[in-house]
Amino acid sequence: MGCENRINCGRGYARDYEVFRPSFGKGQRIQRLGRCMAQLDTQRREIRRRTSARLMPSSAPHPCTEIGCPTLVAHGGKCEMHKRQATQRYDATRATPDARGYGRRWQQYSQAFRRAHPLCEQCLRDGRTTAAQCVDHIVPVQGPADPRFWEHGNHQALCNSCHSIKTATEDGGYGNR
Repeated sequence: MGCENRINCGRGYARDYEVFRPSFGKGQRIQRLGRCMAQLDTQRREIRRRTSARLMPSSAPHPCTEIGCPTLVAHGGKCEMHKRQATQRYDATRATPDARGYGRRWQQYSQAFRRAHPLCEQCLRDGRTTAAQCVDHIVPVQGPADPRFWEHGNHQALCNSCHSIKTATEDGGYGNR
């Protein structure tokens, strides 16, 4: 005798068991599941793993790393005010997108390139299907004066996640020069 579920679990248990599922921040709720016992065992193990991870105590708050700031922050680093100030200081010294070569002409080119290549090429290599959100220079360029800046063979369509990873690890971005 198999289970009533369309997926045969091989154990022969009936379905519809009540399971406590944590709903994050809102207590627990009971959910009636239409699953066979084998599927419930797997689900219960996953729930136990998630809840035990959430029950671990967090580290004590630390003072902001900005000199003289007494604000306590949960995960180290700077408080929100000093993070904002650091970002503003960085942005003030950084060249405008036009000066870096990413003005109107690049925006139009980028849109046309993404229409021709709508999927992230890195995700496709990894077996995922993700929409492309930006155009990346395969070989990093130093600005619009670089001859490779407009070279069509030096461009690839990437999603934001893959582009950030590539920039951080390969292109010398985020301080990895």
